[in-house]
Amino acid sequence: MRYYRRQTATLDLDPFDQLVVAVESLLFEHRYDDRTTVLDRFVTRRRDVDTRRGLIDSWNDSVHGYFEILDNGHDQVLLINLLDELTYTCYASMGGASVAALEPGGFVMTRVLPVGDQWLLSGSQRYFPATTRPEIAGLALQLSLKRPGLVLRNPDSNPDKRRQAERNARWLHESFLDCFGTDRTVVQGSRVAETYQRFIDHHAARIRARATEPRPTPPRMSVTDDPAYTEQFAAADSVGIVHREDSGIWFFVGYDVVASAFADPTTLADPRVAEQINGYLEDDTIPRWLLDDLHDRHPDHVDEVWATVLNRPGFGWSRDGSELLDRHKPDDLTGLAPGCIPSPSIALEQLTSH
Repeated sequence: MRYYRRQTATLDLDPFDQLVVAVESLLFEHRYDDRTTVLDRFVTRRRDVDTRRGLIDSWNDSVHGYFEILDNGHDQVLLINLLDELTYTCYASMGGASVAALEPGGFVMTRVLPVGDQWLLSGSQRYFPATTRPEIAGLALQLSLKRPGLVLRNPDSNPDKRRQAERNARWLHESFLDCFGTDRTVVQGSRVAETYQRFIDHHAARIRARATEPRPTPPRMSVTDDPAYTEQFAAADSVGIVHREDSGIWFFVGYDVVASAFADPTTLADPRVAEQINGYLEDDTIPRWLLDDLHDRHPDHVDEVWATVLNRPGFGWSRDGSELLDRHKPDDLTGLAPGCIPSPSIALEQLTSH
């Protein structure tokens, strides 16, 4: 919700439209700890909606974002989503007058709800004329990086995007291995940005070397001046930078301390080490796969480490570990990283036109 409000501020989005986006984001996108939505809870508690339960449940698959207008047949509008690049035949619940201003060639920011094989326009429709194409292309690109799942929303209908994303992921991983000789490296917190920049530049150089024909050079992606890296990592003694083929790059403060404990449990004599490991367990931004990876690397020490950290003598990972991770790490935080996702065609079009 905040993302849409912030990114559309430059296009003078009406405050009422911002409110509509906020309310619909809560209804259709927000998930509670048990992964249910507001709609799920509404349907569960209301018996009078039994005949419409399937329809309402389907609205959890609503699509919000930027669409190009292909055709306007009064109360029926044909749209193409700029991220998943699928077409949507949409009906206006308030009649043709409510969408009369949506001219083909222009763009609209809206939400569409599935109704059988068709779609229903929901909430407000913020129209942008065709002349705003460059700005809309930029917004679509930013949205694809912020929410990559929207690009691959329907892999069955657009399998090429999934295959391209998986190729990108493998290529990025190969670049990381080529750059550092390993899938992980540990640096001082103050060097995170420059190390990440080294990887980005190395990957860009490999892309240029692989190109079979001249192509426009995209703007250099720079992270060295990004204050986010300084704010988040500068004070850290060490940060582990790990790259996975299936989910891209990850940054873990104190990774070397945690990894060292599994390699040599005697380091747990320092209570700060146990505290760091317990922090990894309780931090919902630390993925389950990272702990599984440490266990696989040092299987002989897993029981000893967790028995000490949890102060539970007799703790056995083979017996107790699954329950522990299910309680603290219900989500594995996997999925293709934003850098693996194909850029929207409209963004590539703007790049190659200059």
